[in-house]
Amino acid sequence: RFYHAGLEGPARAAVERWFLGSTDGGLIATSAYGMGVDKPDIATVVHLELPYSPEAYLQESGRAGRDGRRVEATLLCGDEDLAFAGTLADATERARYEQMCRYALRGDTCRRRQLLGFLGAPLERACGSAQDPGCDVCAGQAGAAAAAAAGEREILAFVSRQRRRFTPRETAYALRGVRCYAA
Repeated sequence: RFYHAGLEGPARAAVERWFLGSTDGGLIATSAYGMGVDKPDIATVVHLELPYSPEAYLQESGRAGRDGRRVEATLLCGDEDLAFAGTLADATERARYEQMCRYALRGDTCRRRQLLGFLGAPLERACGSAQDPGCDVCAGQAGAAAAAAAGEREILAFVSRQRRRFTPRETAYALRGVRCYAA
């Protein structure tokens, strides 16, 4: 479900009740909503946009795992994020955002070590163990996440050849092999 500023009071309350009572539901919301959530069994946090600083990322992804179970945090980063860093006028804000860009893109240094380093905190225990494989880097999966998905090149070529011919929905139908006809 979705939670956003445009929801009226009763609808907002209904979504909150549903989410807090759900054991397997997914909620798409802004970071502002996430900051106030006190739900112990959140197992996954996905960031569609880079948080502005390592502190913000830790605060937002820290909504998950309050019940002590292993969680997964996914941070999506693209060329537009890298370009956005250059638009920030304040040098400190730009530096903090660039730290997040490096964190998202580096696949050769432990994620825990990077985040703690950004905060000037020591690494008290190594990432990864038999019980806890650790971050994607320490578990040897960082390259897998960055590798091109099967068929990605073909999809991008199709989209490039069909520029402005189809709507995004029609493109998705065509790529899935679904026939759609205009009414």
